[in-house]
Amino acid sequence: MFIICFCIITNAQVSWQSVPVPNENIASITVNSINTVYIGTNTYGVFKSLNDGINWIDISAGLGDSSILQMQSSSDDKIFASTSSHGLYMYDGNTWVPVNNGLPSATVVVASFAKGLSGVMHMMSSTGKIYSWNSSTWTDISYNFPTLGRALATGPDGSLYAAAFASGVYKFNGANSWTIIGAAMPNNFVTRMTITSTDTIYIACNSNNVYKCASSGGNWVLINTGLPVANMNFIYSDALDRIFVGSNTAYGAIYRTTNGGSSWATVSATLFTTNFYCFAAGPSGKLYAGASGIFRSVNNGADWEDINPGLHAPKTILCFSSSKNGDLFVGTRYGTWRSRDNGNTWQLRNTGITHFTTLQILQNAAGNLICHGINTTPKGAIYRSSDNGDNWTLAAANGCDQYTKIKQHNTDTIWACSRFSGATTLSYSINNGATWLNNPLTISAIWDIDFSKDHTIFIGSESEGVSRSDNGGQTFTLGVGNTIPWYGNVIEIETDMHGVIFAGGDWWTHILWYSLPGENGDNWTQFTDPDLVISGVQDLVFDKRNNAYIAGENSGIRMAYNTVWSPTTNWITANTGLPAANSNMLELGFDTYGYLYTVCYSTYGHNAGLFKTTIAVNPPDAETYTFTGNGNWDNTANWSNNMLPPATLSGNAMIILDPPGNGECVLNVQQHINEPAIFRLMPGKKLRILNDLIISP
Repeated sequence: MFIICFCIITNAQVSWQSVPVPNENIASITVNSINTVYIGTNTYGVFKSLNDGINWIDISAGLGDSSILQMQSSSDDKIFASTSSHGLYMYDGNTWVPVNNGLPSATVVVASFAKGLSGVMHMMSSTGKIYSWNSSTWTDISYNFPTLGRALATGPDGSLYAAAFASGVYKFNGANSWTIIGAAMPNNFVTRMTITSTDTIYIACNSNNVYKCASSGGNWVLINTGLPVANMNFIYSDALDRIFVGSNTAYGAIYRTTNGGSSWATVSATLFTTNFYCFAAGPSGKLYAGASGIFRSVNNGADWEDINPGLHAPKTILCFSSSKNGDLFVGTRYGTWRSRDNGNTWQLRNTGITHFTTLQILQNAAGNLICHGINTTPKGAIYRSSDNGDNWTLAAANGCDQYTKIKQHNTDTIWACSRFSGATTLSYSINNGATWLNNPLTISAIWDIDFSKDHTIFIGSESEGVSRSDNGGQTFTLGVGNTIPWYGNVIEIETDMHGVIFAGGDWWTHILWYSLPGENGDNWTQFTDPDLVISGVQDLVFDKRNNAYIAGENSGIRMAYNTVWSPTTNWITANTGLPAANSNMLELGFDTYGYLYTVCYSTYGHNAGLFKTTIAVNPPDAETYTFTGNGNWDNTANWSNNMLPPATLSGNAMIILDPPGNGECVLNVQQHINEPAIFRLMPGKKLRILNDLIISP
C-alpha cells in the first residue's frame, strides 16, 4: 500500500547572526597598576578589559584614527597611544585627549614609549628624536643622541636608555647628555630593548642577534642559542627577569629564557596563530601576548589560553567551509584557520602553504581537505591536507595567476577552474586531489563549473558565456544556448536538486538565468524579478528543500523558495542581521548541523566577517539518511555510513534516495514520514515500492 498525505509547509525569510572569526593583529599591549589590560589594533583602535580578557570594551571613541602603533601606561595609569596619522593621545580612564604640545607636528609617529617615575612618559619618534612628557608638554631631550633611534627602556631606578640602529645603547644623564653603554658591540643594529630588575640590558639586533650587558658597562654577550635566524618583533622582561621574544618569521612562536639567555625554548607550542608582535605583563603576574588577537598565560608563560572570544576585531574573511566532523574553516590572507568549537576560537593551520591568500576550502568525497590560494606574484596553487588541515601539501600549480573554483564531480573526479597565464583553464584530479591533470580546454577565465548528469559538465567563463561538455570533459561546446552575447561574465553555475541549471552573471539587470533539464543548456530563461537587479551573483546554493540563496556583490543576500522556476519567480532580500543591505557577500555554505553560513567581505574586515542563519535551514547531517546502494531498504550497507533511517521519520530529518547508475531502492518495509521531515527521490533515480510509504502532516 502506498499512501501520501500532502501538507503545505510555510517558509520563513532567513535572518543572520555574526560568528566570531580570527581577530586582526594586535600592535601593542599595556597593563596599568590595577591590572586593566589595554590593546591597540591595526585598524580597530583600542580595547580594554577589566577582567583579564574575559570581556573587551571598545574605547576608541575620541581617537583621531583607529590605527594604533604603540601604547604605554604611565606610572599614574594614564594611557599613551600613538596613531598612524593623528599623532599622540592620552587616556585618563574615561576620555582621550590629543597630547602633541611641544612636538614638531600633530602627526608625529612613535617608535617606542618608556614609562618613567612620577607619571613621566618618555617617547622616541620614528625620526629617532627623544621626548619627555611632563603633564602638559613634550620636551626634546635628544641632545647628543645619534640618529636612527629605534627603542627606549627604563631601568628599575627610572634611568632612561635609548638604542640606535648602527650605533648601540646609550644612557641619559637626566639633564643634557647621552653616554654609550658597554664595549663595542659585535652587531650594533639594535631594534628592540628591555631592562631587568637587576639592571641588565637585553637587546635584539637584526638577524638573530640577541645580546645582554650590565647597565654599568662591560662586554655585550651574544645569547641566541635556541632562537631562529630572524629579526625579533619584541623583547620583554617580566618581574621575575624571565625574557621573552617573538620573531617575525615563526608563526605562533614565543621564546623564553629563564637562565639569563644561556638558552631559549619555545613556550607556545599549543598556539597556532600569526607572528607575535607585542608582549606585556600585569601586576598580578599574568602575561599577555598579541598576534592575531590576544593570548594570556597565568603560569609564567608555560601555558597559554586564547582570550579572543570577547573581542570583536575580525580579520578580512575570504572563504568558508565546514568538514564532516563539524570543524569550521575560513580562509584569510594568512592561510587557512580551523575552529573546533563552533567559531569560538580559531587556530591558524597553514603548515606547508606558501600561497597564503586562501580563496576556497572544501572537503572532498574521501574526507581530504582541498584549498587554493595565491601568492604575491600573483600565481595560484592548490593544496591538499589528509589530516584535517594540520599539514598541507602542494598538489598543483599550473602557472595560472589564480584558480577560481574547485568542485567535486562524482566520487572519483575533482575539477578546478582557473584564469589567465596557465597551461590550461581547466584541471582535474582522479586521485582525491593528490595530483592534477590539465584538460586541453584553454579559453578565457573560467569562473565556475557544475554538473547536471553523470557526464554533463557546464562551465561559466569570461567571454564564452556557458559552455557544455557531454562526454565528461573530453570536449566542450562553447557558448551553448546563445550565451556568448550575454552581458558580462558568467561567474556562477549551479544545479538544483531537480537538475535545473542556473547561470549567474555580473551585469546588473541581466543577472540570473536557468535552463530546464530537458533543455540541457540549449535554451535559457532569464529571471525578471526587479529584486535581482544586483551587481553580481558571487555564489548560489540550494538547501535540501531546494530553496535558493544568492550571495550578491555589494547586494546582500537574495533567496527564493522551492517552486516551479519561472521568469517571474519571487526573489526576496534576506539581509536581516547582516551589516548592511549592500554588504559584499562572497560565499555561502552549510555546516553539519544544517545552518547556512555566508562570508561578508570588506578590505580590512570592518562591518563584515562570517554570518550564519539564526535557525538551521537543513536537517543536520546526523539526521540525514542517504540511500546510496542497490537493493533492499532494510539493508544497512545500502545507506551512507550504515545509517538506516528509523521506521518513523519526524522533525528536522531527511531521507535521500540516490542509488547509483541503473540501481534501485526497494522499499521492502513500512516507512512513515511525518512532516516537516523530508523524503526525496533524486532526479532519474529508481524507487520500487513493495510496502507502505506513508507521508503525512
